[in-house]
This record gives sequence, C-alpha cells and structure tokens, in this order.
Amino acid sequence: SPEPRPQATETKLVSNRPQSHGQRSSSSKSSSSMAQTAQPKGESIHVCHVDKLPPGSTFLVKAPDGRNIVVFHTPQGKMSGMDNACYHHGMPIRDGPIKMMGGRQCIKCPWHGYLLELETGEGIYMGLAKDMKTQEVRSKGPKQRTYKVE
Repeated sequence: SPEPRPQATETKLVSNRPQSHGQRSSSSKSSSSMAQTAQPKGESIHVCHVDKLPPGSTFLVKAPDGRNIVVFHTPQGKMSGMDNACYHHGMPIRDGPIKMMGGRQCIKCPWHGYLLELETGEGIYMGLAKDMKTQEVRSKGPKQRTYKVE
C-alpha cells in the first residue's frame, strides 16, 4: 500500500505559472496595452508556516523585486496568490471580499468593484448571452498576474 504523503508545513509561492499574465505597463493609460512579465522558472518565495494562514485568511508577501503579493486561503480551503495591486488603477485588492461567480472564486476589488478570478487572474463579469435575452458569466481574459501556491 502507498505511504501517506507528509502534511505540508510551509507555504510558498512558485512563479512558474503555466499561463502568462499581462500587467499594464506604467507608461500606458490604455487597458489594452499589456506588457508580458517573464518569471524565472521554478523560482519560489517562502510565505509562512501553514498554521499562520487558516482558511478564510490572506497573507501579504513582499517579493524580492518589490512587488506586493497577496496569498488567499479561501474558506473552501483553496490557496492562490496574485499581485496585490489591481490591474485597473493599482489599488490594493487584499481586503476585497471573495465572491463566487459562475462556479469561479473571485476577489472583488474594494475600490472599483472589478472581479478577478483567483486561479487565473481573469477579469470576470456578467454579460449578455448570444441570445441577447439572458446574462452569462464572461471573461475579459487574464488581467492580473497570479502565482501557484504550494
């Protein structure tokens, strides 16, 4: 019989996310002008002991390059990380409420109300379906840089 896996005692961010997420360049005012940010593969940042991040909490981490990264541990027990500066105006998103929309866990920006999917960084909103009579969950595509949390 297989041996049980040891319980994780440390939480860390890993920067080799499978999809690449854009971040607005500081010189651009257009939301369509995105600069891709390359991350060294496999680089990780120690966050904290898992006991310090109970379900329903957040933890702020300062990356070596100066970025603030927020780690979410949702009430459902899922962990994810993303830049703490909202793509829209750079305001902190850490204190926004976690909302479910279309089966996706999202953080709602406390400043302007934008919803960002925690796993992918996609901008999520309710839009008209093709029948033009009903609404459905739609995506603006990846808007926020995200991180895998182990």
